[in-house]
Amino acid sequence: PYIETALVSRRFPNTLQVEVVERVPVAFLTGRKLYAVDRDGVLLPVIHSGTLGPLPVINGLKGFTEKVGAEVGDERLKQALELLRSIRLTDLALYRDVSEVKFTPQKGFVVFFNDAAFPVYFGFGDFLHKARKTQAFFAEVKKERRYKKLRLVDLRYSNQVVAKFR
Repeated sequence: PYIETALVSRRFPNTLQVEVVERVPVAFLTGRKLYAVDRDGVLLPVIHSGTLGPLPVINGLKGFTEKVGAEVGDERLKQALELLRSIRLTDLALYRDVSEVKFTPQKGFVVFFNDAAFPVYFGFGDFLHKARKTQAFFAEVKKERRYKKLRLVDLRYSNQVVAKFR
């Protein structure tokens, strides 16, 4: 399952060349078991979680087909991966700080960060724009030294960030 593509070619007279592209896990996915998942939504077995490094966990997705080596067709997983991709494109340090992406049918996608004790509600769609708003908002709140006082951040409303402080 960890092999995305393999190409074998022969160079005459006596050389055989093998090129392998491996799948790179971008998150853990909870189901009946813990899986790793690549950027395309392909389930990968977790051989030893320490070898994969600190990856965010995607949970709250129920009923997806759990077949190792196959792409999960669940639209919610694709959206969760798009959310992670958007955060990574916006700010690599912020992406590395993502602890969990949780899906709930009522609130959509909720992100938790390692250094924060509060949820960030991303809701549904427009993730790149919301990731940029998150980065800018966090920078401003940290500059004002109010980051540790945050209780929640809600990005589900148009053109605004709703925040609750202690």
